[in-house]
Amino acid sequence: MGVFALWVKFVFLLPKKEYNPIHPITSWIPISCYILMRNIVPQFRKRVSNLLVWLGGATLETYLLQLHVYMCDDAKVLIAYPTLSNYPLVNFMVASAVFLSLSKILFNCTKVLNNVFSSTYPQ
Repeated sequence: MGVFALWVKFVFLLPKKEYNPIHPITSWIPISCYILMRNIVPQFRKRVSNLLVWLGGATLETYLLQLHVYMCDDAKVLIAYPTLSNYPLVNFMVASAVFLSLSKILFNCTKVLNNVFSSTYPQ
């Protein structure tokens, strides 16, 4: 956990412009610390995050839809719904709900198409 604390102190808390160039080099540190901590303690291995399981079921679809549904202006800003433009947090929550719902719908379509074209995919 000391490595994670050092990463937070010297990397994660950097200003955005300083953090972005070193993120690809250091992003493995928090991921490795999470995996190590999760696997080292038996009680942690028994617990499951249902939210992460649900999100993990549609990761390909979220990747495909993120630029088409969630972002605009060359992925620099979040899409703004006209009636919510004065409420950025509400706009973010609505955009996230639409994005995740469409991702799950696309995931279900992917499963159906996979069953149609391939008999090896489990139902």
